[in-house]
Parts: sequence; C-alpha cells; structure tokens
Amino acid sequence: MLRTVVPLRGAPDKAGHLYGFGSDEVFVRWGASQPTNLFDQNRLQLGLGMSLAPSLRLEAGWLNVQLLRG
Repeated sequence: MLRTVVPLRGAPDKAGHLYGFGSDEVFVRWGASQPTNLFDQNRLQLGLGMSLAPSLRLEAGWLNVQLLRG
C-alpha cells in the first residue's frame, strides 16, 4: 500500500488540521495453489480529512476498486 498525505490548512499536531490524502493498493495472487500468478485487484482512494484530536481523525473520500478475475 502506498499512501500520501498533503497538509491543506493548520498545523499537523493541532485539532482542526485539514489535509488531503491518496492511497493505492495492488493485490497479486501467487502460490502453488494458483494456476497463474496474476494481478488480482487495485484499490485507489482519494479524500479529505480533518484532525479532531491528537488520536482522532475524520476522513471522507472516494474509493475505486478494480477487480480482475479470470
């Protein structure tokens, strides 16, 4: 998984900090039980988040899941 966070407003350690984020996960199936080792799925996520407290965040985003089965 690859994830990046971009600060948009406020200090990262303060409540009310606004940020954008993006992540990508690529899944590959492999092993002796698989006939072929192939790309299985990809998850791409983009969104906005806000820090509510040092250990509490609220995030809303868009998730695209691409499944390749065969």
